Amino acid sequence: MPFRFPTLLLFGLMPLASAAQTLLPYIEDPSMVEENKLPARTTFYTASSPAAASADGPDTEGRYRSLDGIWKFHWSPTPEKRPLGFEDPGYDVSNWDEIPVPANWELEGFGTPIYTNHPYPFYWNETPNPPDIPDGWNPVGSYRRNFTLPKAWKRDRIVLHFGAVKSAFFLWVNGQRIGYSQGSKLPAEFDITDAVQSGTNTLALEVYRWSDGSFLECQDFWRLSGIEREVWLHARPQSHLTDVVVDAGLKNNFTEGDLTVTLEVTHHGKGTFKGTLRCGVERRGQNITTVDLPVFIATGDTAQINWREQFPNVDRWTAETPELHDLTVALLDEKGQILEATSLEVGFRDVRIEDGLVKVNGKPILIKGANRHEHHPETGHVIDKATMEADIRALKRHHFNAVRTSHYPNHPYWYTLCNRYGLYVYDEANIESHGMGYDLDRTLGNQPEWAEAHLMRTKRMIARDRNHPSIICWSMGNEAGNGVNFYANYDYIKNTDPSRYIAYERAERDWNTDVYGPMYAGLEHLDWFANQKDDPRPLIQCEYAHAMGNSLGGFKEYWDLYRTHDRLQGGFIWDFKDQGLWDEVKGKRYLAYGGDFGPKGTPSDHNFLNNGLLMADGTPHPHMLEAQQVQQPLHFSRVETKGNTYKLASEYVFREAVVDVHATALCNGRPLRTVVFEKQRVQAGEAIIIDLEKANGGKPLNASRNCESVLTLEALGVKSDPMLPAGHILGRNQFILASPESEPNPMARGRVNLSQQGRTLVLTFDRGSLTLDRTTGHIIGYEVDGQEQVISGGQPHFWRPPVDNDYGAKTPEKKAVWRAPMDANQPAEFSQYRESSGALTVGFERFLLEGDAKLRVNYTVDASGTVRVEQSMDVLNGEHPSLYRFGQHWVLPGQWEHVDWYGRGPMESTADRKSAAFLGIHELDVTDLVTPYARPQYNGSRTDARWVRLTDDSGAGIEFTANGTFDFTALHFSPDQLDSGPRKERTQAHFRLLDTTEEVHLDIDGFSSGVGCINSWGALPLDDYQLPYADYTFNFIFRPVSH
Repeated sequence: MPFRFPTLLLFGLMPLASAAQTLLPYIEDPSMVEENKLPARTTFYTASSPAAASADGPDTEGRYRSLDGIWKFHWSPTPEKRPLGFEDPGYDVSNWDEIPVPANWELEGFGTPIYTNHPYPFYWNETPNPPDIPDGWNPVGSYRRNFTLPKAWKRDRIVLHFGAVKSAFFLWVNGQRIGYSQGSKLPAEFDITDAVQSGTNTLALEVYRWSDGSFLECQDFWRLSGIEREVWLHARPQSHLTDVVVDAGLKNNFTEGDLTVTLEVTHHGKGTFKGTLRCGVERRGQNITTVDLPVFIATGDTAQINWREQFPNVDRWTAETPELHDLTVALLDEKGQILEATSLEVGFRDVRIEDGLVKVNGKPILIKGANRHEHHPETGHVIDKATMEADIRALKRHHFNAVRTSHYPNHPYWYTLCNRYGLYVYDEANIESHGMGYDLDRTLGNQPEWAEAHLMRTKRMIARDRNHPSIICWSMGNEAGNGVNFYANYDYIKNTDPSRYIAYERAERDWNTDVYGPMYAGLEHLDWFANQKDDPRPLIQCEYAHAMGNSLGGFKEYWDLYRTHDRLQGGFIWDFKDQGLWDEVKGKRYLAYGGDFGPKGTPSDHNFLNNGLLMADGTPHPHMLEAQQVQQPLHFSRVETKGNTYKLASEYVFREAVVDVHATALCNGRPLRTVVFEKQRVQAGEAIIIDLEKANGGKPLNASRNCESVLTLEALGVKSDPMLPAGHILGRNQFILASPESEPNPMARGRVNLSQQGRTLVLTFDRGSLTLDRTTGHIIGYEVDGQEQVISGGQPHFWRPPVDNDYGAKTPEKKAVWRAPMDANQPAEFSQYRESSGALTVGFERFLLEGDAKLRVNYTVDASGTVRVEQSMDVLNGEHPSLYRFGQHWVLPGQWEHVDWYGRGPMESTADRKSAAFLGIHELDVTDLVTPYARPQYNGSRTDARWVRLTDDSGAGIEFTANGTFDFTALHFSPDQLDSGPRKERTQAHFRLLDTTEEVHLDIDGFSSGVGCINSWGALPLDDYQLPYADYTFNFIFRPVSH
């Protein structure tokens, strides 16, 4: 969407940070975290009966009334300019703006969306001085709306619920001050019974963009403000459920369900309440048990009632088998009438650390996880149910089994989905003070005056979320240092909920974390930890495989290591989805990132928020498909001693897989035959044998010896799951069985003639000519049958448009010599040689790097117009940085739009990210070969090609082939368009704003470096995927393709 911004200059309002914010000391007092908020409670929704209650959310036609919708709104750039007295119902707001609720006000045209990674925007380029918020720039949103209570609610208690408000707010009802809240990702509930009246009621909210709470909310995401989740009124009877706490564990070797339910009932009515709590457990609509518990409560008191029961041979919850039971609770009065009721989804499971391993229901698990921010490209931090459902569908279909709620408690519905469909959850407290650094004398985690601010966020998260079986771990926060406050939080969690383990990355290997959870550890460190004996804890990376831009190179190597060492139990990729925001320029929509909004000088960390496996609109990046392949639960391997016999092994821990196995033989990329093994059953953690010859009547399934023989094995699920349709691929692997050496085709006989016209060399053959620049050796023409096949070509290149990880490692500066390593003023040395067939070889030799290396390119042209190309580099002297690639750049006519190739595909792949790209013959148009990363960079590559053909609608065109393999890209974008120069932060470039070229830009590369993924701020690709300064030789052939 296009954004509207006030003309007010952002930083014209910002005096030095030394001036203290003197207004409203609440927002600069870390000991004042809330006022008059109701105690935190678990998530449950009440109704008139258990059957009417739902775990999905409140019934806004019953005991709830939604206050979502259009509110009156006034945006003030500073607290000094906020409207005073607006909470008075008589204050005229008719001329105010309007805003939807929920919404981030910056995305509705009020103020500026700001993205920073870890610096505090309000202390940009200054040293933070918490809890002080600098004067002059702290926008305030003043909200007003009226509501009328249903007459049926006259005798009820009225609770006002805010799902999430950022960052801090004051609340009034009918001019009466109700309370104050901070902690922007958890509910704030207030009992407003004494403030409401019959008829019209006026609700007023004063929301501050920054508060002392902002020092603990320094997450790597858009810094946005406003009411971010639902607002509703809830009518409660005078005697009502206050809390329902469930502990559904296992005992007797994990076979017997052990249910403990702790219920709280509060009585506001007159006299003593005498009633009954009727509790029941149902499974798939069938009642398992029902119990009536007596309740006696004096007026004004809260009673706690406990119920415990065992269930033999219970269906157990895991991420693979998300078996749920329905717990129903009804509060009945003395006459047996239901006052209110609720229904919760309960899962029986056991989580523990034992033998140095995280175990669920007694068995070790592997975490195949992703970090997930709550983000929508239109609405920012306001997430609807459809988006959450799409997110979990994407995770499940790409073989993820875990999610970390980075870096704050998520919307309650997200946990409901994780319970139902099966994801292990790291539930993370809304604590990150990254902008303070980690030193003990600076971090807020070690300052006692911030103890309550830390503990409140932890307490309220656990109080709200503890009933969810999907949550296996409490995360105490992210990048907030360590110290006394985190020691206290750890102790509180252990004493409150020992049924889960605790993780905190900044504890590193200190005592206050149950798992070692390093961020972005390299393979060497992981291997070291797996083999050391001093620390018995398991290792689960809370963040790894930084998926920024064209990334996830080397991801397979992580999982090779995880599958080798039991104590390496996986991790959470950073991260799930790009955080782009849709905007528009001159009719073109694009996904904006940091620095795209606001005046010059607006704080920004640029595109560092685009690290997603998915694009911001939910489209999978190619590296999401790599994660899907590497994390697949079923794996084929060859039984080397038994010829055409293969093993299908299951990585499932708790479930049987029933699959149809498809075995397809390919000859030079073309399918020959397929054999199907129907309904194969693979038990959890077990393997079965697939005998291809036996299934094929004793005959080998593979192709003849005269072609490259490849076998593709796929395991397709027979049954559908709620998130996985029948036929979904649960495992696929490919095996090259034979790759015979192919002899080059003999040169066509006939004389090729050479003529020279100034700087131009023309080699004439039967059907046309090849034209070369005499001084450079570049191709400037290739005409066949009167049609020009090439605009230009044969331009040696060593450079690629840098990817985000390249910029993080500063290799665009370190490798700068490879941008143009040849002296443009030095002409190539030319030679020629006549072949016995009549073909002609012409060679061009030039020095590189001021004479430290020599490049030679030979073209051998035969009478048919086939051209053999040999490009070689010889190192003579010196030490120089590694190359990005070694190949050639070509520019082809735009009509060569259709591309088919034999190689890996159909998706983009790179030297270090090609597990998901299978060998075969693939077809796409040039337009579809591109990957629109948010920021322009190297993209669209296809690896291990044997040949590639570009043709027009009639089938005429040009073909490139090699005896070995090569990589190629074919795009309607030039390399210069995709290159942001030595330092990308100097430009605000967006892929979707680029204009396409009419011509096709083709790169043919004999050698390509990887893109990496260890991190995006210094790590290089793994050594095996780098191209050191060394000798290289690359040969290929190009020829015309007839109609």
